[in-house]
Amino acid sequence: MAPINENIGSDGGNSSDDSAGQPPPGVTPDLDNPPNQNSLVRTVIIVAIILISILVLLRGYGRLRMKKFTFADILGLIALVYLLHSEWSIFSQSARILTCYN
Repeated sequence: MAPINENIGSDGGNSSDDSAGQPPPGVTPDLDNPPNQNSLVRTVIIVAIILISILVLLRGYGRLRMKKFTFADILGLIALVYLLHSEWSIFSQSARILTCYN
């Protein structure tokens, strides 16, 4: 195993031209378009929002049918609206960021 301070320059590694190091053998770095899991994350978020919406609406429907709609149910609907708005904001912002880099 190499010593910890083997790659540190004479200035202690504080130089602005220091790189993060060399990639492992056989790995070609792609700094312009690095790999990520954005599509997986978007898919999971969309599926979660669909399931949450269905469950909240089913609960609301059941509570209305039983005539036991409470303040907690109103707060749940407000939370659902907030969730949908915040996720829409995140998706629209990420779409704008992606178009800036293309």
